[in-house]
Amino acid sequence: FTQYGISDKVVFLGQINRDDIIQWYDKSDCFVMISDHEVFGLVYLEAMSRGCIAIAGDNGGMVGIIEHGVNGFLCKPGDADALAEIIRQINSMSIEERQEMSRKARQTALEFTDNKVAQYYLENVTKLEPIDYKSMIEVVPTRTGGGKKTNNQ
Repeated sequence: FTQYGISDKVVFLGQINRDDIIQWYDKSDCFVMISDHEVFGLVYLEAMSRGCIAIAGDNGGMVGIIEHGVNGFLCKPGDADALAEIIRQINSMSIEERQEMSRKARQTALEFTDNKVAQYYLENVTKLEPIDYKSMIEVVPTRTGGGKKTNNQ
């Protein structure tokens, strides 16, 4: 990040003890983790719940949760130039702009509390139509004259 002029503003922490993570979120302006494949990133929501501006990959579970430039940022995995530009953009924001994005990040994280996610699944599971598995099986005659159950597919 030296070539981009942001090395004095970026800290690589490596693995952090679980007991210390909240303290690090609270000290941070943003949280960066750009995975090649991310189904759903709980760690992003943890950081966002503490007011961190999250930068996530634009290829996975955070697409649709993070709205680029509103409550966080999305970046193509492996694109160091784009990542540096996003960090520069965050650093050039006024205090008020950063606070507003941080507020929106916290607000987004609150939409994904355990109770709200459980309620969402419960509501949607009860809407599912039952599947008639018996109609998916047919009896096919065998050489011995009996029947053998097979799958239609």
